[in-house]
Amino acid sequence: MTRWDRGVEPYKHKWKEYSVRSQRYRLVEGALFDMEQDPSQLNDISKDYPEVVAAMKSAYEEFWDEVRPMMINENVPLAKEVPYHKHYNEQRATTGIGEPPLLDPMLMRVC
Repeated sequence: MTRWDRGVEPYKHKWKEYSVRSQRYRLVEGALFDMEQDPSQLNDISKDYPEVVAAMKSAYEEFWDEVRPMMINENVPLAKEVPYHKHYNEQRATTGIGEPPLLDPMLMRVC
């Protein structure tokens, strides 16, 4: 899920672009897929397994109820500079980043 706009109630986004995963199944916005039988997620089996859908939605509800109180940074200003970019640029300007290792010519051959 992407972050919602500032000032928007997070609960409005609870059931938008969500997915839930178990060992065998993946529920994506109401569509259920058997990841063992259909890893490409081409066949929605939600109508065949309503009890699995219900259990996964229930697990998502529990997750949301647990994490929602931690969504408290709505009024925190965004950083002017991303720390990763800042440190990368500092290292590049001082000690350098270094060159990627050269590929072994044997790996470059076309068989």
